[in-house]
Amino acid sequence: MPTHQSPNLSRVPQYPGAAPGVLYGAPLDLRDTHSLVGHPDSSKDPKDDDRLTADLAQHSVIAAQSGITRQQLINSPCPICGDKISGFHYGIFSCESCKGFFKRTVQNKKNYVCMRGASCPVTTITRKKCPACRFDKCLRMGMKLEAIREDRTRGGRSTYQCAPYPLPPTLVTPTTSAHHFDPQRLPDATAVKAEPSDSDEVKPSPSDENRPVPLLLQQIHDVEHLWHCSESEMAELRQSEQAARQAMENNSQDFLNNLCHIADHRLYKIVKWCKSLPLFRHITIDDQICLLINSWCELLLLSCCFRSMDSPGEIRVSSGRTMTLQQAEVMGIGPCIERMLNLTYQLSRLQVDKYEYMAMKVIVLLSSDVSGLREVEKVRDSQKKVVQALQEYTRTHYPHLPPKFGELLLRIPELQRTCQASKEMLSMKKKEGDVPSFNFLFELLRGDH
Repeated sequence: MPTHQSPNLSRVPQYPGAAPGVLYGAPLDLRDTHSLVGHPDSSKDPKDDDRLTADLAQHSVIAAQSGITRQQLINSPCPICGDKISGFHYGIFSCESCKGFFKRTVQNKKNYVCMRGASCPVTTITRKKCPACRFDKCLRMGMKLEAIREDRTRGGRSTYQCAPYPLPPTLVTPTTSAHHFDPQRLPDATAVKAEPSDSDEVKPSPSDENRPVPLLLQQIHDVEHLWHCSESEMAELRQSEQAARQAMENNSQDFLNNLCHIADHRLYKIVKWCKSLPLFRHITIDDQICLLINSWCELLLLSCCFRSMDSPGEIRVSSGRTMTLQQAEVMGIGPCIERMLNLTYQLSRLQVDKYEYMAMKVIVLLSSDVSGLREVEKVRDSQKKVVQALQEYTRTHYPHLPPKFGELLLRIPELQRTCQASKEMLSMKKKEGDVPSFNFLFELLRGDH
């Protein structure tokens, strides 16, 4: 049975094109973004025939392109659950139930987690059983996070471009040409998988590589090499990995010791990378320390999950070391690895590429509500620039996946929960004496600077 978790949302950012309070970091001022082109969907009485008529008139291009009548469109099933369509809601034609569910989920800052592999069927009968899968399907079908009103008031006509509506086969006429709407072209995000690769990064398709990359993302990409290890450092890590493999055959304590040593080494690379980032290096040293203490775990785990995208069912701890859930349970770290596997699956489903991954790391790093920050506005503005660059990148490189930007940022609360579980496990192991107090790792874990 799916469970509903309500994590601490004080760290979750508002961003251009997303719902208030749903994502990570400090609130962004939605009023000055260019992504919002008007007030979102009306919340008036769904029985109001005038409103429905206006919605149909505004978005009649769907019917025109598909060769069907307006009445056929209204009588067709909701693309999310199959119920009867009541109007145009948050970017697509949908039923009243899914409209209300989507609005409540975003405005109430819900974070649902599916415990059944994120593949539950969503129908009129089952739609209330798994809110996580239902919300995911709302996004995949084209509902827009930015269409939810920030002030929760009613009114306002939707001015968002209509998402392609997956018409039932019985309503698609044979005369539909390549220039008209083709429901088969609608991407199913659950079917998107990462292609196997020998490297740690997922490359965009050749057609995507020809499209311009926002300057800020290119600058972030230019310092990414500092995240990775040199040949001599790799040799040292391989020795640790070999020791970890041998320790795994002996006892879990030695294995965790070596695992912490690898993490300790990675943390030093993170510091070098942070200090070279175009936005981070202009922040005061004291604030840099606060930001790093706040985000080190998220950065480590996001990197680990990203390089595990082409290894289904396994977490690549490093270049030569993988771990399955069964192995993790033997070591007593099963819950942490299970969460990491779920996050890795979500990254694979979204087909996250290297630019999106790098942008997500910087967004995680630049959280402006960290305790002790002196220049909060500077950090908030820096994060906002990265969020906007990521939005522009996904819009131009993945126009066929309009919900991708919002879904990428929705992964960050999952990352938070995973890190919290990992920190708790590591602290518990330390108290039990199972792992040594490595200088850097446990200094950051204490967070008492």
